[in-house]
Amino acid sequence: MMHPVQPPADLSGQIALITGSSRGLGLHLARALGAAGAKVMLCARQADALEQAVAELQAEGIDARWTVADCQQTTGLQHLVSETLQRMGEVDILVNGAGNQVLLSQLLVQHSMRARRAGCIINLACGSARDAVLESTRALAAQWRPEHITVNALDVATSPVPDDELQRLCLLLASAAGQQLTGQCLAVATAGSDDPAQTLSFGVAIPFVDHLGFGLTRFEGGFSELTFTPQAEHLNSFGVTHGGALMTLLDVTMAVAARSVQKEMGALTIEMKTSFMQAARGPLTGKGRLLHRTATLAFTEATVFDAAGRACAHATGTFKYARRLPTGPKSSSAFNAIATDG
Repeated sequence: MMHPVQPPADLSGQIALITGSSRGLGLHLARALGAAGAKVMLCARQADALEQAVAELQAEGIDARWTVADCQQTTGLQHLVSETLQRMGEVDILVNGAGNQVLLSQLLVQHSMRARRAGCIINLACGSARDAVLESTRALAAQWRPEHITVNALDVATSPVPDDELQRLCLLLASAAGQQLTGQCLAVATAGSDDPAQTLSFGVAIPFVDHLGFGLTRFEGGFSELTFTPQAEHLNSFGVTHGGALMTLLDVTMAVAARSVQKEMGALTIEMKTSFMQAARGPLTGKGRLLHRTATLAFTEATVFDAAGRACAHATGTFKYARRLPTGPKSSSAFNAIATDG
């Protein structure tokens, strides 16, 4: 299932527009895109801060320009698109870090991306607008998928966020390696505990999970985190973690996130969609999140990261809550085996 791919490091010849990029996270992502070869256009509301930021990037050898724009106003966004296309050419990558993300995306698709049937939009989801950003990301991704325009989000709601990990994820989504991903929200990996005493209980015996050696380090409030150190028998013919092992890690990570709000219930996998982004080697971490739930269903997502914080695989899944019934040879329950979590 897995094939080794080159790291997402070459964006030569591409044009990237990054909003809210005079400082902070926007500037960090602009620096990463520029270092990978892209020409970058920075925009914010303060000219002096933009001028200083561009000077820093140019001193590092990055082809960077700037323009002032109020991304909260329709006229400001129209001016931004017009100015960028006139000075930089067709835009390949949009990093939406401020303002009306939906309108800016629509304007760029209309005036640049649609005719070329290509483009990458990365929304930053944070603060009070986080849920709305995630919802619009999925809606626009579905709308523009036939036109080969990808729309994804980086979840930066958990603070503080390591800048280098966000840079890696941004580069992944912007590169050829991320073209298969759309409508996804990638969360940033945080280091799990190496202390065995900090390993949590799944709350139920899961023989296959025990066999693979998964560890549980987070199991609360709609979030989960699992650890996995692949052994020789878990590798494929390329010497990297087999896709089947990765899918199991994603499946269990999502099921645990679903169960974290109803630990007395089991979670049956109804549907799972997986994307493999790059070869997975060494100690791995699965991070899962419950996106939405009803009385009987849970909608989840999970990402597997390697030890360097690179995203290797991502999945979304739908699970059905099921009351755990007695198991064993004397049980008459038709649901006496819950494949995902016990």
